[in-house]
Amino acid sequence: MDKKNEKKERTNRLHLGEITTIRDILMGQQMEEYEERFENMEAANAQQNQEVKSQLQELERKSNERMAGIEKNINDRLSKLEKILQENLTSMNQKVEDNSKGNRQMFGKLLMELGEKIMKD
Repeated sequence: MDKKNEKKERTNRLHLGEITTIRDILMGQQMEEYEERFENMEAANAQQNQEVKSQLQELERKSNERMAGIEKNINDRLSKLEKILQENLTSMNQKVEDNSKGNRQMFGKLLMELGEKIMKD
């Protein structure tokens, strides 16, 4: 049974070889043109892929630069804002302290005046 299968395979290979030869005779020129066109298309496709890859890399580089710039800008603004808030807080604390001193002094004067009035009467 193996010999029958081997003989069949050889016959099929010979038959395929003959068909390939006939095809080459009938369509040889067209097949060469198609193969050349296909190779040209593959080359063009590879070039376009490389161009797209380069453009994506450039876009990524520019995006990273922009993000770094934005991050720096935000950090600078936050630092300025923190400084302003700290200055305002210091100023408000000073005003509260000044008002407290003023109020204590004024309250002390009022008590002294009240004491003097009580002593006079």
